Amino acid sequence: MSKIDEKSCVVLVDKTLYPNSTTMTPEEFIKAATSSGGFEIEGDLFFYIPDFTEAQYKMLSGALDGIIWFSFSKEEIPHWVSPNSIQILENPRAAQTPFTQQVNPFMTAPQMAPQMQPQQASPFMNPAQMQQASVQQMQAPVQPQMQQAPVQPQMQQAPVQPMMPQQAPVQIAPQMQPQPQMQPQMQQQSMPQASGFDDAVIRDVQDLFEAEETVVDNNGDKEAKIFLYGSSKGGTGKTFTCLISAYRYAKIHPGQKICVFDADITDPQVSISIHKINPTLYNYWTNWSNGNRGFQFMEACKCQNSNFPANLDFYLAPKDYVINNDKYWLDVLNNLISNYDVVFIDSGIDYINIPLISYCYKIADRIVLVSTTSIKSTSSVLKQINRLKGKIPSLNSEGKNVYSAEDEIGPKLRLAITGYLTGDAEDRRQNKTIIDSFSKNIKINALFGHLSSQISKAEFNGRWNIFDNNQKFNESLDRLVDMTK
Repeated sequence: MSKIDEKSCVVLVDKTLYPNSTTMTPEEFIKAATSSGGFEIEGDLFFYIPDFTEAQYKMLSGALDGIIWFSFSKEEIPHWVSPNSIQILENPRAAQTPFTQQVNPFMTAPQMAPQMQPQQASPFMNPAQMQQASVQQMQAPVQPQMQQAPVQPQMQQAPVQPMMPQQAPVQIAPQMQPQPQMQPQMQQQSMPQASGFDDAVIRDVQDLFEAEETVVDNNGDKEAKIFLYGSSKGGTGKTFTCLISAYRYAKIHPGQKICVFDADITDPQVSISIHKINPTLYNYWTNWSNGNRGFQFMEACKCQNSNFPANLDFYLAPKDYVINNDKYWLDVLNNLISNYDVVFIDSGIDYINIPLISYCYKIADRIVLVSTTSIKSTSSVLKQINRLKGKIPSLNSEGKNVYSAEDEIGPKLRLAITGYLTGDAEDRRQNKTIIDSFSKNIKINALFGHLSSQISKAEFNGRWNIFDNNQKFNESLDRLVDMTK
C-alpha cells in the first residue's frame, strides 16, 4: 500500500490536510497539467476521490498513468467507481479530538454525517447537490451552542457536535447531467479504453450516424462529404497533401463550408504546418466531459489561417495530450459531418490500433493514400492497401482483425505518389516498377515530383498560394477529390 510522504503530490480541495507534501486542488492540477510548460512530480500522485466528479475521474484516469485514487473510508467512495480501485488511507486528522478538529467546508455528505452538520456547498457540486445543501442548511435544527475551537484564518470553522453513530453513506450524483438527446445506452457507468471498437461501440456508432436522434445536439442538418488522407509510412507528404487539397477545394468552392480535422491524436501535424497551436479540441473535451456537447461548444475551438480561404476551418488535436475516449471522438465526427459540407481528415500512420482512425477509414467517401517512390514506402503502403481491403490480416494489439472485405474500403482508395522521379533512364525504370506494383492494387490519381522548395515556402513562410498558377499541379489535386475519377 502506497503512503503519502513529502515527495508525494496530493490533489484535493482541503490542501491543509497534508502540509508536508505538495498539494493542489483539482482545478489547480488540471490547469497545470494542461499548460504548455507542464510540471514534474518526484513522488507518487494521490487523488482524493470524493473531491472529483465522475467526468473528471474518467478524464484523468484515461489521460494519466500511475494515479493513486484514495479515500478515508469505504463509505465516502462515490457510487460510480469500484471500491476495489480506491486505496483507503488514514485521515491525518484522526488523531485530533472532536472538540479541536477543524471542519472542511468541502466535505462530502458521509464525512459531515458523524458531526450532524448540514452539507456545505462546494464549487465542485452540481446544481442538484447545491440545492440539496441549501435546503439542509435552512432546515437544520438549531443545536445547543458548544465551545468552538479558535477560528483559523484560512478555513471557516463550524460548531463541533458530540460524535454520533455513522449514518449510511449518501451517494452523490456525478456532476455530468444527462442530455435530453442522449441515447439510453450511452448513460453507462464507465467507458473502457479499448484498442478497437467492440459491438457495443459499433451500435453507438450506428446511433450516431443513422438514428433520428443523436447523442449530441449538433444543431446542423448537413451530411458532409469526407476525404481522408492517410499513409502507413511517415515522411510521405501526407499532411501537406491534405492541407493543399483542402486549400484548393475551399478556394474553388467559396460557397461551401469546409474544415480540416487533425485525427492524428498521438502525433498531430496540422498545427505545425499552419503555425497554429491554439485553440485545440482539448477545450471541447473539457466542455464535453461536463455535459456541454453541442456544436456551439466545439465550434468555439476552431481556428483559421489568413493564408487559407475564409470558408476553411481547422480543428486541431491537442499537442502532448492524448484523449483516449472513443465516444468523445465519435461526437466530434458527428458534429463535423452535421455542420460542414466537406471534411478533410489528416490521419496518423497507425491505422490499426487507434479506433478513431480506423473508423474514419470506414466512413470516408474517398481515401487518398500517399506514398513516395522509395522501396520502404512502396512496400509499406502496398501492405496497407491489402490490409484495408481485408486481403491480409490487420491484427490490432488485442489480436483482432480491424478491417475486412465487408468494409468495402477498396473502391474508395486512391493513390498520390510524391517525390516522383524525373531524371535519367534508371529513374524511369524505377518509376515504371513502382507504378506497375501499385496499379495492380489501387488507382493512381496524382503524381507529384520533387516539390521540397515550394512545400517549404508554403509551410515555413505561409505561402500556400504558391501553386495557384500551377495548372498541372491543381489538376492532380482536383482528381484526388473528384468522386467520378
